[in-house]
Amino acid sequence: SSTCLEKALDSVGAEAGFVVLTGPTGTGAVEIVTSGGYDDDELDAWRALDLESDVPFARAIATEQPVWALSEDAMSSFEGIREPRTTGWVSIPLVTRAGARGALHLSLRSPRSFGPDERAWLQSMVGQCGLALERARQYEVEQTIAETLQRSVLPSSLPRVDGVELAARYLPGTAQLDVGGDWFDALQLPDGKLGLVVGDVVGKGVQAAASMAQLRNAIRAFSVERLKPASVLVRLNRLADEVLDTSFATLAYLALEPDTGRCRLALAGHPPPAIAYPDGRVELIAGAHGLPLGTGIRTTYRQQLVELPPGSVVVLYTDGLIERRGRSIDEGLAALEEALASAPSDPDRLLDHVLEHVVGDDEREDDIALLAARVLPVAPRPLELRLPADLGSMDIVRAAMRTWLGGVPLERADAEDVVLATWEACANAIEHAVEPIESSLVVHADVEDSRIRVTVRDTGHWAAPSGREDRGLGLQLMHALVTSVVVTESATGTTVTLEKTLAAGEQPSSAAD
Repeated sequence: SSTCLEKALDSVGAEAGFVVLTGPTGTGAVEIVTSGGYDDDELDAWRALDLESDVPFARAIATEQPVWALSEDAMSSFEGIREPRTTGWVSIPLVTRAGARGALHLSLRSPRSFGPDERAWLQSMVGQCGLALERARQYEVEQTIAETLQRSVLPSSLPRVDGVELAARYLPGTAQLDVGGDWFDALQLPDGKLGLVVGDVVGKGVQAAASMAQLRNAIRAFSVERLKPASVLVRLNRLADEVLDTSFATLAYLALEPDTGRCRLALAGHPPPAIAYPDGRVELIAGAHGLPLGTGIRTTYRQQLVELPPGSVVVLYTDGLIERRGRSIDEGLAALEEALASAPSDPDRLLDHVLEHVVGDDEREDDIALLAARVLPVAPRPLELRLPADLGSMDIVRAAMRTWLGGVPLERADAEDVVLATWEACANAIEHAVEPIESSLVVHADVEDSRIRVTVRDTGHWAAPSGREDRGLGLQLMHALVTSVVVTESATGTTVTLEKTLAAGEQPSSAAD
């Protein structure tokens, strides 16, 4: 609209003008979307008008014909507004297939006339603006439909599953305005597993969003049949060939057993998920690749078995995260691995960290979808964490213990006592271990009969007491929080054993129940 106004002002020598668009049908409201050459009072006077006003642009819109009021007599026939400095008005409707949707209005400050060729050229130019307006409005309608479909595909919340912490992110592309085909989902399966899905439909707009919805609904339907991930992809591939209105799609489907940390993964042309282990290692799971969905080739899909130790985080993502103009895929994967190696363990903060370090403020040429799951066991299954002996591991220990204690029928205050005692034991091991063989820490927790037992092992020996009054407070705190504390030193390291006796009625069910 601004380009249309600029060309009109320059070509006819008008001193001022604006483009006005109509509001919702039946309201009579209008909006001046761009203007030039008016002082504030003049523009405010025009803005106060609507389609019921007796002014040139209202008549042009109503009749879908241009208004050429180029004399004082012609101008006086309009009673809705006066412009003392103006010698003529020109209003040309912006006509679309649905009728006039606005007008270009010009105010002339010196007398002039328009020959037939000038009038025809000006009408033609404004007519092209009307067609552009129609295309823009059609795009807005399609964009709204696509966004609505996409919102219906992306889950409004993630399921709550004992022993698993979930987080997800969706970022639309900034380089293109069309809605992309990236999506994620997390669903609780009938056999107790957790299904994690990230997909990418080729294409943009309504078609891609509709295909996303079909794939998501199909996966949820297939999950009821307790199919393995590879079998789900075989069925989805057949569905994509026969039903979906898209060239092809990529997808990662991971079925996670929360109580064991075992995962089964199948990939259909999708980037490999990444695992961030609690010891700082990062691994890309690339052993289950298969063809994208919808290629027209009937194929089988491989399935990869993956073990996730407690504290591990698995991250599924779409290629918008790692693909960037001027950067190879391998470089993008390396950037992802580096970001995960330094990321916090909490899934929410981990995803924010990954986006900040892999994408940052760069222009996003494609949408990005990410889904992260951290596995933490729940009692009575034993918990074992092998962590770097540094303060960055403390958050992992605290979160893991809280999750694990959720399987023990302890009062909340008693559970927090165990968490704090374990935290203090880890802090002592990190701060006071002398000449450790390895810079590592092992936390083991189990529950047996009527007691909870937690051991914290390091590979050094503790410094001798210094005689300072503020030393040894950690051990005193541990003794105050749990039933018993035993410190055992050996040639291979130091072990702190904490025990908390359960009250009557607090004994947990056995692991086999």
